[in-house]
Amino acid sequence: MSYNAEAYASLAEVCEKILYKSNDFSWKAEFKEAISFLDVISIDNDFARAVVNICRGWHLTFLNRITEGEQAADSAIESFRTMEGISDKERNRFLAISLMYSGAERLRLGREDEPEELLQEASELYQMVVENPPESMMPGRELLEEVGILTGFGDLMYSKWEFQKARQYYLSSLEKLEKWATIEKQMSEEEINREIALNLWNLGMLSNSVNQLSDAEAFSRRGLEISKTPISVIQHLMILGTSLKLRGHLKESKEMKEKEIEEIIRDVEKIKRKLRVWQSTGNKSYLIKAIDLTHDLLFVLESTEGGT
Repeated sequence: MSYNAEAYASLAEVCEKILYKSNDFSWKAEFKEAISFLDVISIDNDFARAVVNICRGWHLTFLNRITEGEQAADSAIESFRTMEGISDKERNRFLAISLMYSGAERLRLGREDEPEELLQEASELYQMVVENPPESMMPGRELLEEVGILTGFGDLMYSKWEFQKARQYYLSSLEKLEKWATIEKQMSEEEINREIALNLWNLGMLSNSVNQLSDAEAFSRRGLEISKTPISVIQHLMILGTSLKLRGHLKESKEMKEKEIEEIIRDVEKIKRKLRVWQSTGNKSYLIKAIDLTHDLLFVLESTEGGT
């Protein structure tokens, strides 16, 4: 797809495609590849450059290029605040997205005192988008993008151990995702399900944290039903195995652990890449995942000939 050529047909639609293509790289933990993709986009337009900076900020921070990432994120926010020649609908949408990404980046870096103000402004702006979406916007995307903001709040509350508030944000996200899934026409079933599976993982991990073990089991079993990628399957097996173990179902818990190990063996290199992402963060939920997965990955590596 030539994003440069398409830009002059419908700038807002092309910018949406860039945003979602960038997000797809993130799902695969392909951050270097994402930067390469963004580097070749040369649309001579402030709107497009600001959208590219949203994406660059996200991927650069994952690559531990923190200063560059923050500069790109801040540039996107400032651009959408001051940009001329765009509608209020588009400004509200993309400024809210810029603020959401920036808040999530800061939370992932462990700076828990910074995201709330960014997320709050994003939420207020995005309510106007939900009430009056831009004409260029694909049907249902306002629900998916609002979920990003709600999940950001949920992650922030989780990092502060405010579990009940986090649960409400995650449940609200799940409700909107389920509605979005009935509307979305462009994304594949796998792309839709990975969004829902991630939300179910959040709810499962949170439920284990507050000893709501039956809920954790239900969320993780549902997540397993729709998960296709190894890392998503592993996430839910980890939650399910823990909840079963804490409830005293040791035989089934052991079976879940064995299945988890099998999934790691299937795609060790991708799992190692995802683990490096989790280990580099200051966010508590990522670090909790990293501890569990590190133990299981080391077991696989030590059991594999050559240990590589």
